[in-house]
Amino acid sequence: MSWMMIVIAYLAVGILLVFIGPAATSLERERMTIVGHPVWKQWAFFFIMATSVVAFWPVLVPSAHRSTRDTNSRRMMPYVPVLSEAGRLRIHQARNHGPRTLSFAEYERIGDDLPYDDALLLRRMMDRLGYTVDAAETDTGERIPVSLTVISEIGSPIKLSRPNSEDIGGPTINGSWSFTNGADAWEHLAGRAGEAVVKDGVLVKIVVRTMN
Repeated sequence: MSWMMIVIAYLAVGILLVFIGPAATSLERERMTIVGHPVWKQWAFFFIMATSVVAFWPVLVPSAHRSTRDTNSRRMMPYVPVLSEAGRLRIHQARNHGPRTLSFAEYERIGDDLPYDDALLLRRMMDRLGYTVDAAETDTGERIPVSLTVISEIGSPIKLSRPNSEDIGGPTINGSWSFTNGADAWEHLAGRAGEAVVKDGVLVKIVVRTMN
């Protein structure tokens, strides 16, 4: 009788773990891999996996717990790309040469011969160092440098017009402007328009209000 009670209790725990806990999470994850297959195949797969949990839960449950814990840990860890030797060299050169204003053509060539992650980190580093791009022009023909963050977001040269005189407080380019990118961008369905902020002579922020 005592053995019968032990077996019943063992199976009851196994059945419970099919529906709650890390084993249930692993079962659901495995079931999602066969979504789209015939229903009978999905039920057969679930029955086989559930029977395995009921029969071997002392082994499978700790294993499922470790797997779930490791997966969650990987999700919480930030992705840190590993720079190539060429990427490290280019960042070193950018630091040594110091910040300056690049032409738009030079901006487009930043990291074009580097892996994607290297090029992304190079642009971010150059932005922090104070590099800018000669990519904005006012309606009076004055050139204004643009931060790499802004030009990376807009992707093309910018036209500025109608500065808000209440914001700029006098004859200065600093303050709020309306912006649009060129006609070519609009023709290629990459048009952007909205508001721009110039601070210390550099276009540092845009708010896109219209796009196509």
